[in-house]
Amino acid sequence: MLEERDLYLVHTLRSCPGPVAVGVVGYAHLQGIKANWNADIDVKALTGTVPKRSSLRKAILYTFAILILFIAAIVAWMYS
Repeated sequence: MLEERDLYLVHTLRSCPGPVAVGVVGYAHLQGIKANWNADIDVKALTGTVPKRSSLRKAILYTFAILILFIAAIVAWMYS
């Protein structure tokens, strides 16, 4: 994910109008930006859609969250 973000930042900085562009980026992106500054970047590949989470994964996450809340409610009831 970091490498894809570096490529997108390089594309965005190179696309700025004028002879000088100033960008504020995190330290973790500096090496990637330097390494990819002259690279040929396919922006369409970088801006594709992110696959959605599966319904099963969502169901498991919601079930786990409800279970935690249920346990917290029981513990609170026991000590009140």
